[in-house]
Amino acid sequence: MGQGPATIRAPWVQRIREWANETPSVMDRPFEAALRMIARTIGADDPSGQVLGMTGAMETGPVGGAVGALEKLLERVRSRGLYSRVEDVASQLPPGGVHPNRVASLLKSGASQEEVMARRVPEFLAGLGDQPVTPEALRAHLEAHPFGIQVKTLQSDSPYHFQGNEWQQAIDRAEAAGDFDEAERIQRAWEGLSEDTGSTVGQPQYAAYQLPGGEQYQETLLQKPLRLINPEQPEFDPFANNPEALRRLRELNSRTNGPEGDAALSASELAEVRKLRAINAEYRPRVLAQYEPSYQSPHFGPSLGGNLLVHTRSNTRRLATGEKGRFLEEVQSDWHQAGKRGGYVTPETEAAARAAKESAVSDAMRAKTDAFAAMREYADAHGKPASYWTAPDEWRALVDQYNGAAQRLDDATLALERSPGESGVPDAPFKESWPELGLKQQLLEAVEDPEASWFGFTTGDTQVDRYKLSKQVDRLAWDPPRHGAEEGLLMGDKGGQPVFEQRMKPDQLGSVIGREAAQALLAAPAQPAGWHELSGVALDVGGKGMRQFYDQLLPKRLEKIVRPFGGKVERLMVRASEREGAHVPIWGVRLTAAMKERIRQAGLPLAVVPMAVSHTRDDDKGRQ
Repeated sequence: MGQGPATIRAPWVQRIREWANETPSVMDRPFEAALRMIARTIGADDPSGQVLGMTGAMETGPVGGAVGALEKLLERVRSRGLYSRVEDVASQLPPGGVHPNRVASLLKSGASQEEVMARRVPEFLAGLGDQPVTPEALRAHLEAHPFGIQVKTLQSDSPYHFQGNEWQQAIDRAEAAGDFDEAERIQRAWEGLSEDTGSTVGQPQYAAYQLPGGEQYQETLLQKPLRLINPEQPEFDPFANNPEALRRLRELNSRTNGPEGDAALSASELAEVRKLRAINAEYRPRVLAQYEPSYQSPHFGPSLGGNLLVHTRSNTRRLATGEKGRFLEEVQSDWHQAGKRGGYVTPETEAAARAAKESAVSDAMRAKTDAFAAMREYADAHGKPASYWTAPDEWRALVDQYNGAAQRLDDATLALERSPGESGVPDAPFKESWPELGLKQQLLEAVEDPEASWFGFTTGDTQVDRYKLSKQVDRLAWDPPRHGAEEGLLMGDKGGQPVFEQRMKPDQLGSVIGREAAQALLAAPAQPAGWHELSGVALDVGGKGMRQFYDQLLPKRLEKIVRPFGGKVERLMVRASEREGAHVPIWGVRLTAAMKERIRQAGLPLAVVPMAVSHTRDDDKGRQ
């Protein structure tokens, strides 16, 4: 006798089936969409249960185990995470739509105006006139103008957590003991390389800058996705008709990331990758021209730091009382710190700046032409003097006027050629709320960790002590720009040995060694050879910005985030090493199971109206 479809007995089977058959939402993240596809592929949307419910053994066999793991993933993905309040408004509109003015009112009271403007919602509403705004229409517009972040994580399980000179001392000890393999592993960890392969791929860059006693160190990069300037125009891709060539280029490049570099390839592979690189380089300007201007972080290479809005450095560690939690070693935004120093470039300001520079060239050219005409008029009337130095004052004044106009024309032309538009960094979202963005992303990771019972970050004193210049160098020297050059040379040495040499413009010194240290270095008396020098206690200046940021701004921002869930920011103590009593004060919030569940279910808004708290890190000492 034939047997019909088996009854589905496992509750996870029914839950996954219901989820897989839901209408995909615009709120689906890419990972969630992929999981929905996986669920359907393995039969979660099979109405008769022919796949997931065939036998009871499926519940405990290999497929059952796989789907059980999938269920756990789905539960995590379904936690709301970072969500868009603008998209929330779209989901709340009635099917028949509402007047654009009503939508504008809802967005004004319930969403971040930064996100509203970035997604060009006002223009969309204005274009509708008095036509109703339907949920579908608004969602379609929002999908065409996304506002979000990409998350990239660099992780390391390195057992080495030295500070400052401790790295070199550990290497010296290993070499003295004859353990040169151990010395090499420590050296690689210090340099941010894989301890096994020596490659930088996927490796954190600044693991050396953390308190002792941490585990599961990671660097999290929150990036603004590249946006096409004209989404309706087909995207140009030099490898569009040959995806195998692009795959091969990536494969060969990945093999050159180790310490051997290109030497890791055979002669034929090297010739192949050079040919592919040449194609990529030839078309790169055309490819990049399709996208909005991007920003490159100075802390991470081109393959990692493009459009980096915020980066955090974190690990897990335990309080003095033993509870495990997630600990933020640092949160930073190179992009917005550069924007605060030098300004942001928008299409409007770019056009205005270019017009101003073009006008300056035209004015200088007109002045030069007029000055030349005046000289000719004098020469026609009185004859051209044989020498400037013996000429009448009137002629000398005309020559001076002409030379001045010519110099202004040269300067204006050079300014236009070097930077046609406005100087500064590309415009970017989260100008004031980037600290919250870093805090929220890390808090959500803590919430997903079943063992984490707190979340916190360093104090300002810890940061100041960590980045003391005297820990990195014994002497700083600055050789100013010479002979019309734009860049000078910054040098540092320790123990009589060079530590670094870097060319930069004088106004870039503050972003490398800190604003106050840069001011002190430039103000130091010039040495006979012309350079300026700082050494000894004179190196340890500044720290005000660090303390303001970590002791005032971040605690207030975190308090605002966790207060709706019953959280409170307080001073806690963490273990800084295995040594008894080696504890360090931090700022943190305790996370109860109930609080973590509320955060998971409610989520955290991606963009918010920032608190009116001024912040600066201009005197922040940068990493070398």
